[in-house]
Amino acid sequence: MGYDPLSPALYTYNKDNEGNIDSVQSHTILGSGHVSFLFKKNVPGMWFTQQGDEVLNKLLAAYETTPYPSKEEMEHLAKEVNAPGITQIKTFYQNMHEKEINGYL
Repeated sequence: MGYDPLSPALYTYNKDNEGNIDSVQSHTILGSGHVSFLFKKNVPGMWFTQQGDEVLNKLLAAYETTPYPSKEEMEHLAKEVNAPGITQIKTFYQNMHEKEINGYL
């Protein structure tokens, strides 16, 4: 899932008998807040906003690795996330490009 600076995290420290820190663990309290920060849920006409976090996280991961995919890559991604077609993937990428231009990423 990766590091998301927008997700609140809880840090726990394991200390030895002398009070020295042995290890630190972090737990994201609300899961990945990145997706809900970028898109409102259930926006009419935007297929990807009506999907669960698993699909949105796959789309975000694909965007982070390849921000300008080929048509074949979009078709493969559409099949992977069970999108109705490539148009929904194109819409996602267009929205992500707009968010990047406007400073949300």
